[in-house]
Amino acid sequence: MAKRIWLSKFRFYLRLGSIPFIVIGLTLVFYPKVFFKYFDISDFNFNTYTQFFLRLLGILLVYIYLTFEYMGSDPNSHRDLAFFQSILLFFIGFLFLLSIFIWKFSLYLIIIFVYTLIFGFFLLAFSSKNLLVRD
Repeated sequence: MAKRIWLSKFRFYLRLGSIPFIVIGLTLVFYPKVFFKYFDISDFNFNTYTQFFLRLLGILLVYIYLTFEYMGSDPNSHRDLAFFQSILLFFIGFLFLLSIFIWKFSLYLIIIFVYTLIFGFFLLAFSSKNLLVRD
C-alpha cells in the first residue's frame, strides 16, 4: 500500500533535503578553502586546479538544488527526475564514504553520507510510486 502525503508536506521535505546543497554549493563557489580545515590533510597544495574543481563542484551542487526546486513545482509529473536525482545522491554519498578510506579525509564526511543516503531513499520511494503526493 502506498503512503500518501500532502503536497505542502512533500515540498517541505524536499526543501529540507535540498537546503544543504545550496549552502555548501554557494560556499564552495565563493570560498573554496573553508572546508579544508575539517579534513585531515597534511601538507596539501591548494593550487589553481583544486580551486577550479571545488568551484565546479559548488556549481553542480547549486544545479542540484535548482532541480529540486523545479521538481517541487509539480512532483507527480517529475518522477523520472526524482529517480535520477536519487541515483545521483547515492553516487555522491558513496563518493564521500570512499573518500574517507581512500584519500584519508575526516570522519565528518560520514554525516554527509548518511544525509544523502536518507534523502536518496526518500526520492527513490517517491519515484517508485510508494510515496504518492496529493494536492
